[in-house]
Amino acid sequence: MASTVTKTININASPERVWDFLNDLANWPQWAIHNVFSATPGENGYWLMEGPRGTQHVKMLSNKALGILDQEFNDPMEGNWLVPCRK
Repeated sequence: MASTVTKTININASPERVWDFLNDLANWPQWAIHNVFSATPGENGYWLMEGPRGTQHVKMLSNKALGILDQEFNDPMEGNWLVPCRK
């Protein structure tokens, strides 16, 4: 069964600065502290994300002009999924 979760937070920075920070997967261990312990570049635009469930392959499918920060996750245990994110 699919589910949808919407979360909102206030950040004291410009939308452009926030977008740039989140779009860089190297920054994810700084803010996704419960889910991402480390992030290193992998192959074909994917990053290797170490977290509580092991290694996942993550790729940003982003478009700054449209405010899109989608992420594609490939998890060897749980399969593949897309996380849509819009500003």
